[in-house]
Amino acid sequence: MPSRSIDLPTLATLIESLCPQCNPRQSKLSATNPHDPSRLRTLAAFCLTSRWANSLATPHLYHRPTCARWPLLARTLILRPDLAARVTHLCVEDWPGVAGDTLPPEVLSYWGDMVQNLTGDDTEVDPDDPELMNVGLDLLLPLCPNLEELDTVLDNADAFTFAQPGSLRSLRALAVTYADTEGGLDLGELSPLAAAAPNLSKILGHQVGGAVELHATFANVTHVCLDWSTLGPDCLRNILRACPRLGSFEFRAGGCSFGDEQFTPLEAQDAIVELAPRLKSLALDFAMADSFDAAVFGDEWIMSSVAGLEALERLDLDMRCLVTHKNPHVDERVRGPDGELVLLGQGPLAAPGAMALVDLLPSSICEVRVRQLAGGPEVAALAHSLVRLAEVAPGRFPKLRKVVVHETEHPDMKAAGRRFDEVSVEFRAENGSESRNGSPWESTID
Repeated sequence: MPSRSIDLPTLATLIESLCPQCNPRQSKLSATNPHDPSRLRTLAAFCLTSRWANSLATPHLYHRPTCARWPLLARTLILRPDLAARVTHLCVEDWPGVAGDTLPPEVLSYWGDMVQNLTGDDTEVDPDDPELMNVGLDLLLPLCPNLEELDTVLDNADAFTFAQPGSLRSLRALAVTYADTEGGLDLGELSPLAAAAPNLSKILGHQVGGAVELHATFANVTHVCLDWSTLGPDCLRNILRACPRLGSFEFRAGGCSFGDEQFTPLEAQDAIVELAPRLKSLALDFAMADSFDAAVFGDEWIMSSVAGLEALERLDLDMRCLVTHKNPHVDERVRGPDGELVLLGQGPLAAPGAMALVDLLPSSICEVRVRQLAGGPEVAALAHSLVRLAEVAPGRFPKLRKVVVHETEHPDMKAAGRRFDEVSVEFRAENGSESRNGSPWESTID
């Protein structure tokens, strides 16, 4: 039926039902960019059917515009502030490199005005300056006053140059990754957003390699998730200080390709207990953490207690955080008389005591997850600790409702399962690689 034969209220309702922003219940959520390409294509097709359909459908397309041709998008937003006001999400990971002859004159003029307002002079801008590799992001952000979610890739250059204090009050969620395959992003590049986006509550970082220059305070950030990242203990402390209201922290180690130093689980424990005492959810994954300083990781590496986190409800750890183990990245070998390499054993490793988990947890804990990942010790090493946890749970951990481990079929694990059943605590197996629902980077925006 031609759209012109439909009355305008019905047409408006139909178009709104296709908009992932206005009608998100039909949208599949992925990372910070919930969208359904088929619905967007249908909206775009509506724009071609009639003048009325075009006027109704076009604004919906600008809730989540594509940034693949960001100079053209910037020109539209400059010329159409009404459409710019509709933008709530930007995913700017796929823009091309800046070239002067690709920028419309309106964008060049706007850029010059922004520089003049910032510096007070009329210095001519050079679109090909390698120090301006994040310029597309810098130019788009001030044009979108109602932006709620930003999903971006940052190059090794200044960013958020034109983000003035209070200019992004609607921004709630930021997902950021580093543009190269080696090295990592320093979270200090986000500092201008502390004042520009005072209501920012969620930061997702992929391939983060430092936070040396992070000294700003993100007063309302409650959730930080860092995936495939490598950070030293001082950088971790900078992040925790920068987010005084932190309620949820997730970290997944990425290895030596992304940073020079990796904090240990014990260093994370000490920093978090000191600087994030109101944390409610903590997840640490050290499966890919590289260290060549030791053949065995013992008490100087593993966690001992987060009982000081008196509000902690959910704890998600991999076995490398909890049990003494051989370094999966170091082989101590000698060459034998026949020329063959022989692996030297380090002798028996200290087993965790029966009270290891009891001493680890705060009384507020509701859910515990222990992951057995590649290169780490087996979860069966905690069997006796799990039995003891079940025995004391009613008295010491009255809120404990769920314990999830890698497998429950080991005879010692079955004994733990029976004890948890007796105290009405759910005890089940869940494969470590599957239970994460993919990478933490695929978290959904609340």
